[in-house]
Amino acid sequence: EEEEEEEHRVRSQVILGVQAVFDLIETADVARARRMEILADGRQFASQSLFSPLLADAQGPAILVTFDAPLSYETMLMLQRKVSGRTLVQDRLTHFGSGTTAGYAFGDVMHVVTGGSFYVFDPLKTCYIDADADADADADD
Repeated sequence: EEEEEEEHRVRSQVILGVQAVFDLIETADVARARRMEILADGRQFASQSLFSPLLADAQGPAILVTFDAPLSYETMLMLQRKVSGRTLVQDRLTHFGSGTTAGYAFGDVMHVVTGGSFYVFDPLKTCYIDADADADADADD
């Protein structure tokens, strides 16, 4: 019975992962990208971050999704809302409805670099950065 439950769990994760890939492809389509790549990066950067020392805890193995079109701030926010059914985004009809939230099928924290901007989405606050608390801790030292 435990084996059946484990098999069901693995199948569910595979289905979720495949659906997430379709959602990410659709996100690239909304941005009018002509090319998209999905790469797995298993490297660990332990105590360092490629962007900022404050983001070191959010750095680790990653699924990298790149495409050749920027997303505006407004579009990023719209695509972060999970919706069901079809939605109109940037004059494009989306079918899958998960937008960039599909990235959470692969990890808890999403980093987005687009059009010269850098965004960190951490809805579970797994690596939540409280700048005020960090400043207070530094002041106490």
